[in-house]
Amino acid sequence: SFENLQVLRFDSCQFNVADLAGIPLKNLRELVMENCGLVQEVFDTLKFNEAEVLKKLDISGCSHIKKILSFEDISDTLNILKISDTGITDIGFLKGNKTIEYLSVDGLGLSSLVPLEESIYLRNLYAKNNSLLSLDGIKNCTILEDCDLSGNTYLEDISVLAKSAQ
Repeated sequence: SFENLQVLRFDSCQFNVADLAGIPLKNLRELVMENCGLVQEVFDTLKFNEAEVLKKLDISGCSHIKKILSFEDISDTLNILKISDTGITDIGFLKGNKTIEYLSVDGLGLSSLVPLEESIYLRNLYAKNNSLLSLDGIKNCTILEDCDLSGNTYLEDISVLAKSAQ
C-alpha cells in the first residue's frame, strides 16, 4: 500500500479528485507536481497532516492552485517550497516560518516579501517577474546565498541589501 513512499513526482499530469485521496503521505519527503492541471479541490484532498517528514513541495506551474489550505501541517518540516506560476497571489501563510531554505515565488504578482521577515534560514530566493516595490521583507534573511529578482520592474529600493552586508 505504498507506506514507504518517499518521493512522488507528477509532472505535467492530469488527475481526478479520487486519484489522490488515498495516497499515503506519512513517509513522503518530496511531492513534486509541476505543471499539473490540478484544480484546487484536488490539491485540498491531500492529507498534509499525515505528512510527518515532507521536506520539499513543488507545485510550480499549477495555475489552478490558489492557496495551500493546510500549510501549517507541513510548515515545521518543509525546507523547499516551489510555488512559482501558480494561482497563489498571497504568501501570508509563510509569515513566521523558520524552516524554509529554498523558496521559489516567480510570477505570482507579489508586491511585497514582508511575510518572509522571520525566514532566517532562507538561503535561496527566486522571486522573478513579480511587482515588488522594496526588499524590506528579506532584511533578516542574512544567510541568503542566491537571490533572483529579475523582472521586478517596479523595484527601486534595494538598500536593504547594502544594510545586511554591513
